[in-house]
Amino acid sequence: MSTQIPDAIDKLVALFEAALPVGTVVADGPQVSFPTGEWAVVGGDGPVDEEEDAARSTQAWKGLGAMVRDEAIDVTCAVGSSTGNAETTLRPRREAATALLQAIEDGLRADPGLGGFTTGGAAAVTDVALRYPTNSQGLAAVLVFTINIPVRSRIT
Repeated sequence: MSTQIPDAIDKLVALFEAALPVGTVVADGPQVSFPTGEWAVVGGDGPVDEEEDAARSTQAWKGLGAMVRDEAIDVTCAVGSSTGNAETTLRPRREAATALLQAIEDGLRADPGLGGFTTGGAAAVTDVALRYPTNSQGLAAVLVFTINIPVRSRIT
């Protein structure tokens, strides 16, 4: 196996679906537009008009014989809250997006190994950026973040 990125994304989609409130849209990859309400994206930073990276990894062989490889996977994710109208303040959207990120972090703390998938460390949020996209559909607050997932592969 050359990378475990696809499996890592699958694990995060399952975690997001379990951790986030009912009714939150969880997307596997970027979407064309923001839905009204709360949403989350695994493998993207929200709606895009251009190509973007879903995940990256670095790999290093461990020991002699090239039979074990450590991989540090960074998956780009986003959570957001969109009004769908011309609301005049972003505070409620920012608070809603922050609550979604908190739910994801709580899920990671409850299962930092993603069901035994990680090795040599815990999956964790490593950086966060706040964005305020606006368009004719209203205001949105988006938290774009990275989840780092350490894994070890044994080549057989």
